[in-house]
Amino acid sequence: MASSAMRRRDEVLEELSAAGTQAVYAGLLAYALARHYRRGWAYYAFKEIFGAEPRPQDRPVKPQALPNFNFLIEEWAAGRKRKARPRKEAARHDRGRAF
Repeated sequence: MASSAMRRRDEVLEELSAAGTQAVYAGLLAYALARHYRRGWAYYAFKEIFGAEPRPQDRPVKPQALPNFNFLIEEWAAGRKRKARPRKEAARHDRGRAF
């Protein structure tokens, strides 16, 4: 089952790439603003999808959902890997140490 999920993720990335960088960046901005995320979320999401920063010509776009592709951004965002946050216990434990 994991392989089919990975295959679907690759398909979603291919479809997003086919939609074009400007359209995807505009769609990511719309997604971010609709969920009250900061605009930087779209920047880093774009970087994660395409492996590079948005080019200057991609950035001056108005946030708008991708026509016929907006569900792809939602699907991509739902399946994205999240980084593990450091546990608070470890941070408290290190306070008493002398370095």
